[in-house]
Amino acid sequence: MPDTRAIGLGAALLHVGVALLHALGGVSIRHDFPPSTWDFFWQNLPAEELTHRALQSLWHLHAQPPLWNALNAVLLKIFGEAQPEALQVLHVALGAAMAGMIVSITSRLTNSRAAGAVAGALVALDPALVLYEAFALYELLGAFLVTLIAWSVVRAMPGGRTRGLALALGATAALVLT
Repeated sequence: MPDTRAIGLGAALLHVGVALLHALGGVSIRHDFPPSTWDFFWQNLPAEELTHRALQSLWHLHAQPPLWNALNAVLLKIFGEAQPEALQVLHVALGAAMAGMIVSITSRLTNSRAAGAVAGALVALDPALVLYEAFALYELLGAFLVTLIAWSVVRAMPGGRTRGLALALGATAALVLT
């Protein structure tokens, strides 16, 4: 029987395949929004500000925690007008990682690779996950960070290994900043 890493990788690849099929079928981050997808949401700093004055804008932002806008400032700098599509690709990668981590979490908590494989497949095939990957807000990043926290804590068990607990603490801080 394959180990949980191979099963997790399989769940992650399954999810990438599912997301690709949905993208080919028309699921797009630009689907339901006006041409300037990023500026559509009040939670996001304007793309113009993030592109040309990211540090000043993030420093003076009071309505939202800065991590989401900081991440997208980088995407805007690198990808320009293709930032929404780059964000969707990043979201698919986070969804794939979640499917893989769920295999590990479930396998460890149930002591069953089969249960881990089923849980990973359910996450990988979840249509809601694919739809949130095509949504230009922070729900997917938040779900990924919550999953990362659980994965880190489970990996730190039973002896409370420092690296896993430190990762959980870092992911918790990132979640708060998101």
